[in-house]
Order: sequence, then structure tokens, then C-alpha cells
Amino acid sequence: MPEPEYEDVYRSLCRPETAGGFSRRRFLQGSLAGAGTLLARSWLLERGTAAFAAPIGPADGVLVVILMGGGNDGLNTIVPFGDSAYFAKRPLIALPGSSVLPVGPGVGFHPSLVRLKRRFDAGQVAVIRGVGFAGSDLSHFASMATWMKGAADTGPPTSGWLGRWLDGMGSPDLLRAVAIGNACPLHLVGQTTQGTALPVDLSAAFGLDRSDPSDGRMFDAVSALGRGSTGYGRWADGLGRVGSATMTLAATVTPSYTPALPPGDLTSQLVLGARLINANLGVRVLSCSFGSFDTHADELVGQAALLDDFDRAVQSFYDTLGSAWADRVTLMTFSEFGRRVDGNNSRGTDHGTANNVFVIGSKVRGGLVGDQPSLSTLDDNGDLVPTIDFRSVYATVLDRWMAGDSTATVGASYAPLPLFVGAPGGPPPPTPRPPPVTVVVPPPPPVGAAGYSIITSGGQVLNFGRAGQYSAVGTNSPIVAAVATPSRQGMWLAGADGGVFSFGDAPFR
Repeated sequence: MPEPEYEDVYRSLCRPETAGGFSRRRFLQGSLAGAGTLLARSWLLERGTAAFAAPIGPADGVLVVILMGGGNDGLNTIVPFGDSAYFAKRPLIALPGSSVLPVGPGVGFHPSLVRLKRRFDAGQVAVIRGVGFAGSDLSHFASMATWMKGAADTGPPTSGWLGRWLDGMGSPDLLRAVAIGNACPLHLVGQTTQGTALPVDLSAAFGLDRSDPSDGRMFDAVSALGRGSTGYGRWADGLGRVGSATMTLAATVTPSYTPALPPGDLTSQLVLGARLINANLGVRVLSCSFGSFDTHADELVGQAALLDDFDRAVQSFYDTLGSAWADRVTLMTFSEFGRRVDGNNSRGTDHGTANNVFVIGSKVRGGLVGDQPSLSTLDDNGDLVPTIDFRSVYATVLDRWMAGDSTATVGASYAPLPLFVGAPGGPPPPTPRPPPVTVVVPPPPPVGAAGYSIITSGGQVLNFGRAGQYSAVGTNSPIVAAVATPSRQGMWLAGADGGVFSFGDAPFR
């Protein structure tokens, strides 16, 4: 039986996002058909409402993890063109020394990595060579699960290294760890909590489109369920809170989707990630993935295109990232394995072992880290012998950048690497302020009226007496304008999101 492709393996190592996704249809299907799955995050029930992360502290580091899925060929990414064995073992796919971008004696970047090379020359890229683990497995599933799990034990992969770091934060904040995509990968899944998946396309997000009046009423009803007890028990209360949290989350992240994201798989992910960081929503970890680097054939063409995408995407990320965050963000790549030293007859390479890891950022100690594994002294299968355990990379990032406890998270002590020149820092980023709200309050009711409504400066509608029969109990969007009907028994409300809501005897327009 042929092994599943990278995309299938990645999906199998992900958990579907709580509430079945953001869309109206998927929310209703997931929530009404399977409340047990919906309430998997038990803290949503216990806290009464989902928590959204507070702005991060002045010394908190942010980590962006990029999966180069499928097994990137490290030898044609960081090319050992000074080693004659490289050309002898890869007669069909070896890159000539004249085409690579030198970064050290006999070593150069793939020619597609022009922008990354400039960043390397500025001392902001560390290239860790020979990264892997003892007893390497050449299966996509097993190797990816091992990298995502990131633990010293040999048990099944039930949690991931950044998920366990998230557990140690002692906070269930929904935006502390974010996966860009439709599901949460294993490395963001902990024992008690997990990251939140945000899709690149938010157009169908649950609660945002109120163009259909019936949808607006449904959204209001779901939101109202989440504001208190439903009277139908714990599960119904939890369902209401999840629905309300889903709409609140969608409204919170919506500004980061404007303007439209640029084309390109990884570019769109990283640009969205940079916008989320700029918004200071409390994001500490972002996860992106792209590929497939499973280049069994025609590698020179396929890998060059993917590395060009990577090069452009990283540049787009930094072009988008606010200057206040320059000293607070580090990017790190990983791939489930490298490729064989010997090329195959299809002008490609087969599954291998040791690989390179990029660590990128202004606080990174740039340069080559570790020795290139020998291309002549190989293991019993003819593969590279790793020289650095991948958990040493994780331990260094956890201890030196994320202020975590690597021994507790990874399950053992691993030698630190010289990856950083300092801790996260720099001027604190500005705390985002909500846009000003201009409110037009309806004329006061006539003397003797049985009720009235007040709209606060934050756009909240408060009703007194009988006014609740004719106007809004509350909406999902701050109110920026309101007009009463002549009878005073209805009103039109204009929301900050552009929606117009009709209540009482006010006809829908």
C-alpha cells in the first residue's frame, strides 16, 4: 500500500477546530449534531465564556513555526558545494557551485533564497545543520508526529511540544497560540488546552454576515444564549457559550483580514500572521505549513519553486510586521525529515534523515550552527547521521525565547544551542484602541412613555421599561447610529460592521 501524501498525513495529525469551524453552516452542523465534540475544551464550560488573550508583556517573545511539509531536501537547500562527495552522489541534481549563494567556506544557499541570503548577511538567520533524532523513521506520518510531539518518551503522540508549553502558561486564552488553517496541528495541542485555528479566508465566518435579517436574528439568539443560563442544563449553557465565543472571536480577528491577503499559499499565511501580531491580541505562537517538498522526481524544478515561495513569504512577513515587533518575533522552520544523499534515477531524492532548521529574527545569533554531517560516513541505510537532536533546538527556543521550562515540556534535558544574542525586548508595542464611536441617540420619549433606550459611548444598547419590546436587547456589533420611528415603538440601529437592524414597527430597509 502506498504511503499517504504529506497533505493527508498533516490532516491526520490535526484536530478539527472547536465549533466545527467558523462558517454558519459548519457551526450549525457541528454544534447541533455533536455537542460533545464542541465542548471538548472543558474550560469553556467552567469559565462561563471563552477568554481572549490580553496584550503580551514587554519581555514576551513571539514564535512563528513554519512546517516545510513533505521532507525538504536539506542538501540542496544549504548546499555543501565544497565537498566532492556531493557531486559524486548526485550527478543529476547537484547544484553547481557557481549558482549557489555562498554563506561560508564551501557552503551556500539555494539560488532561490536571495532575500533570505541578505538577511543572513545582516546576521539575522541561523542555519542549524544536521538536525534529526536517533532511530529516524522514514515514514511521513511517524516522523512528522515525532517532530510535532517533541518529547523524549516513546509513547503515542497525544500532545505536542508547544501545546504543553501552552498548558504551562496556565491560561486558556483562545489567541495565545494560533494555527493558520482550518485545523489545529498536533504541536499546538496540549494535555489541557490547544491552539485556535484561523482560516486564511474568513468570508463565511459565523456571525459576521447579517445581510439576511433572519441570519441576524439567529446570531442575536445564539449570542443571547451565551450571556447567561439557558435554563436547560450545563450542556445547553456550554453550547450557548461556544456559539457566543465563536462570534466574538470572528469579530475580534476580522480587522486583520483587511485589505485582502496577497496571493501565495505561505505568503498569505505569514502576512495574516504578521497582522495578528501587529494587532497585539496576545498571540505568542503562530503555526503555518506549506509544501509538498516530497520531491521523488524532478526535484530541481519543484524545490526551486517552493523555496522561492518561502523566500518571498518571509520577506512579505517582515514587510508587514510593525517595527515595534522587530525585536520580539522569531521564525523557525522544520520538516519531518531530509532526503537521501544519493539522488535517484527520476532526478529526485527519496526519504532521508538529518536536515537543516532555519531560525530567523533580529535577536538571532546569525551564522552556521553545528557541523554538516558527513556525506561519506553514513548510517546502515546510507543516510546522514544526525549531529544535533531536534529537541535541543526546541529546548533552546523554549528556555531562551519563550520563557518556558524545556525540561518539563520536552521531558528531558537537552544541550542548549547558541541561537540568540538577547532576550525579546524593545519598546512596548502600542495597545490597540477601539475606533471612536459616534452615536445618534433618538429623541427622548414623550412624557408618560412606559420605557426608553440608552446607547452608551461604546455602542451598547440599554433598554428600560417597555422599550425592550420595541428595540434591541443587544447586537453583535457596536452601534454607531440609531433612529426611532415616529411612533416611538421601534428603531433602526446601524452597526459598526455596516449592518442595519430593524426592531418594533421599523420596517427593514
